[in-house]
Amino acid sequence: MATIKDIAKEAGVSLGTVSNVLNKKHNVSLEKINLVNDAIKKLSYQKNIQASFLKSGGSNQIAVIFPSISSPEYYLLYESLEGYFSQKGYQLNLYLTDNNPSKERLFLEKISGENTTFVIVVSCLPDANEYKQYFDIELVKIIFLYREIRNAKYYLGLDYESILTNVVKEAKGNGDKRIGIVSNQKYKIKEAVELVYCFLKHPFEVVKFIEDEHLSSIVTLNILHAEEIYNAFYFCNQSPPKIYTINHQFSHDERFISYYISYDFIVRNIIHIIEGECLELFYQDKGFLFKKSDILHSSLRILAISSPSIEALKKILPHFKRQTGIQVQIDTVPFVSISEVLTNPKQAKQYDIVRLDMERLPLLASYLQPFNFIQQEELASHYSNNLIKRFCLVNDQLYAIPFDPSIQVLFYHKAIFDDMITQRLFYEQYKTDLMPPRTFEEFNRIARFFDHNLMLKSPIRYGTALIDNPEILALEFLVRYYSLANKPILAQDVSAFSREIAFRVLENLAELKDNAVLLHGSWWDKAVECFEKKETAMLMIYSNHYSHLSHNMPSSIGCAPVPGNMPLIGGGSLAIVKGCEKYEEVRLFFEWFLNDEIHERYVRLGGVSARKNVLMNQALIRQSPWISLIEKINFNGVRENVDAKGHAIDLVKIEKQIGLILFAFLNNQFNTDVAVEKIANIFRNIWLYRYSL
Repeated sequence: MATIKDIAKEAGVSLGTVSNVLNKKHNVSLEKINLVNDAIKKLSYQKNIQASFLKSGGSNQIAVIFPSISSPEYYLLYESLEGYFSQKGYQLNLYLTDNNPSKERLFLEKISGENTTFVIVVSCLPDANEYKQYFDIELVKIIFLYREIRNAKYYLGLDYESILTNVVKEAKGNGDKRIGIVSNQKYKIKEAVELVYCFLKHPFEVVKFIEDEHLSSIVTLNILHAEEIYNAFYFCNQSPPKIYTINHQFSHDERFISYYISYDFIVRNIIHIIEGECLELFYQDKGFLFKKSDILHSSLRILAISSPSIEALKKILPHFKRQTGIQVQIDTVPFVSISEVLTNPKQAKQYDIVRLDMERLPLLASYLQPFNFIQQEELASHYSNNLIKRFCLVNDQLYAIPFDPSIQVLFYHKAIFDDMITQRLFYEQYKTDLMPPRTFEEFNRIARFFDHNLMLKSPIRYGTALIDNPEILALEFLVRYYSLANKPILAQDVSAFSREIAFRVLENLAELKDNAVLLHGSWWDKAVECFEKKETAMLMIYSNHYSHLSHNMPSSIGCAPVPGNMPLIGGGSLAIVKGCEKYEEVRLFFEWFLNDEIHERYVRLGGVSARKNVLMNQALIRQSPWISLIEKINFNGVRENVDAKGHAIDLVKIEKQIGLILFAFLNNQFNTDVAVEKIANIFRNIWLYRYSL
């Protein structure tokens, strides 16, 4: 295996130069960078990440000890853990014991000689204190899963007693009289079976599967066991009884009646323990999903604008029809038509549900019907209170549920930003590192660098795109204004608007225009297309306009907060149109859409969601890395759809007025001072109108 000494010798440079290149320091000339990179490629050198951690005095080692990796409860858990901790720079080392205590002790002896930070274990030992014989680390850094053993400081598992009870209740409700329970699990199962037996009593019987050929149903805690049982009956040329099983991820299989449980809870709590956060004490089984309702043979009609999230919803609606018999039709119209339809009684009565932008929710609430079958407390188990406040409530009353809540995110081509030569060229020009911009001055500098630097060996031609559509130009102004002002504009005092800040923002946009690809009269999709083709290095956009690209190239894309860290909030919610008479159909639709599994399918197909189960789902985060960023931001952004007194604001009208001024300004119809004064007049008129009421 090649070392840095070999690299230095091959390249004809010093060890210090090789180290500086590997650590991406900028005190190396382009010539030497190329020499070192050529040597690395020739010798197939790979950096020793663990050595880097040890050098810094820390460790990135996490030992994972499982009985096996064949069962879903193990491989799904490991997959999620590996996905999360690899992003944090940790290395997971997996050890498989085959449920052999001696083998587990041998692994402990081996691991004890390594610099291990945490141990995550499904143990077959009787007492956690045994681990003290092998490790210097405290028991608080050993996390025991699924099997609760003596003296464990942290134990995370599933309530099999409750699960079995719920499964047997379901079997009872289905008329089953003789139930077989099959399991090879040693832990918690004996107690669970006894509990079930006590629960059933007469006339139900709990019997051993192999001793009775006249069972009405069989219960097993493992989907693999369910398949084995089914196959055994098949090869015996017998029809099996109903098979109830425990499943860990949704899969459509009509052979079984599946009770779903989620490992997200366990994964989240492992993360919380390792990162020193509070444990989540609330756990809820998914249970029996998608139990068919009485077929209604009815219909619903939804009014919406076209978006990736609406297209994702269309793809899963056939499932809703199968479950309920309700046909859902979605009519997509231009953005401006949503308000026109809702405010026209004749047109509005044609619709039952509307997808409404959050900026319009307070203004149009009088044309909506408040929810009376969903409580705010119920939503709080799925969404953050901050999100509910912005997307659901009007005057503390629930008028909508989140559909595709979005927030501005900065996307960038990570491979380009991390390229050593690109970094060196940038450093030579600006004497600073190339990294995601933290201010809009830095944003413009990067845009200027890519626009003028012809030495780069990449298809990147521009730093970013600027859409000169007035509706979008207004947002470009506002996000820059808020980043400098760090407070709302529509406050009580007319002096809240700063002409000085507005002047700086306009100058910033004028500079950007000269260093960006200008997209005339376009929409967000055109900017996304340019970014996807790698014509631009950066893209600042709402996440709901970007979601479909996650299927194309997630690993090569970086994401960061927008410059200034005062993003605009966007996206929308689903609301009930006032006068809707299809109460049961609407209730069933929202009950279905709020299901965790439905939401996961919706997101995988390009939809956007801010549900807690989505924001912590490691499989989804690997597909769409910005999900974890959105979770951290928690929709702490700006969108002034109400004033300081809680009165609704026609923000669309205001943004259109600002956008038209910006369009004229960027097309040199008047200078910066005139543009500032015109924008100031817009807000002055708003205040005057408000105070005249």
